[in-house]
Amino acid sequence: MTLNKALYSFFILIFIFNLPSSLGQSIYKKYGIYRNPALVISNKISWTLSMGSGKTHFNHSLKNFYLYQSSEVQLIRSKNAESFSGDLINGQTNWLNNPTEIEDVNVGDLFDVGYDRLDSPVYNGQLSAQTVFLDSDTADFQFQSQWSSIPINFSAHYEFLKFRVGVGIHYEKLRTNVLSPTNNNYGILDYDPGFKTTKLYKYYGILGYKFYEEWNSALVGEIQIGNVKSSREFNNDLIKSSLMVNLGLNYEYHFSEYLRFVLKPSFEIKSYKMNILDASGTLLDQVSHNYNAFYIQAGISINIPELRRSPLAADHVQLKHVITDPKNGRLEEVRGQVLWKEQNPKMGQNHRRLIRNKAINKKKSHPY
Repeated sequence: MTLNKALYSFFILIFIFNLPSSLGQSIYKKYGIYRNPALVISNKISWTLSMGSGKTHFNHSLKNFYLYQSSEVQLIRSKNAESFSGDLINGQTNWLNNPTEIEDVNVGDLFDVGYDRLDSPVYNGQLSAQTVFLDSDTADFQFQSQWSSIPINFSAHYEFLKFRVGVGIHYEKLRTNVLSPTNNNYGILDYDPGFKTTKLYKYYGILGYKFYEEWNSALVGEIQIGNVKSSREFNNDLIKSSLMVNLGLNYEYHFSEYLRFVLKPSFEIKSYKMNILDASGTLLDQVSHNYNAFYIQAGISINIPELRRSPLAADHVQLKHVITDPKNGRLEEVRGQVLWKEQNPKMGQNHRRLIRNKAINKKKSHPY
């Protein structure tokens, strides 16, 4: 719903800003030259589709939590929970994506002689079955991992002067890995998220500035700000997400005024807090997760031409020019080139240099 409102507002503003002015249309009015007003307005919007590769760095700490680990279970317990005594405790598993309350875990006598529950793990002979009970505030460690992804972006933007504004959507499929502890001194096992892949959906606004342009190339600094929604592997009812901020640099190669190749490296900052509830549904605490990412994407950006191609079969003019429409007899401005070729080169040709002046033809013309 929010995306629909953003798109609606974006296109209304584009329409208002691009209503034909009396000054810009005077020559067309004077000579009665026709241009389709819908195409003139739609030409101002650039549509971009791109995809590529991404690396997302997941990491989180367990400040204000205890961590308990055995051969059967790995759980956390908030210090805000009621104090416990005896051999049974409760806590939460799956704290990365869907915290689940687990009750009456038999931890044995944590206060037995020779065992310091805050610092030292107890080994029972196997590393995989190591028993650990740690206070995360005194045991300095985090869980972290690198997840790879395939991002797909679709966006629309309007450019004025050297600035651009727009909106976009992002789909991303991530391949997960286990999260490893940053400190190996306590014998903590890796955290398994319990799923192999997951998806992210992002809805964002765009603000950019073209700070370099020469011949067919341009560099554009761009910032995207928006929201992230996770797929069903994550319990979105328990997640409080921050704004997503993506900082990127677009390299654009212009095949024509309508078609461009785009290469974009970018760095993205985002995080979320996972609510930890007790068995009655009361909020106990939150675990903060960071999942910043680096992307490199390539794609195509296109504008809908404001002019149709000349309908005259014998018309080979490459410049934009005026013809008399053979059907209705009115004057109409048309273009002479397809989308991927220069529509209005100054010399009236596909290339800025004459063919006879190119190096390959010089060699042919002067073999000796």
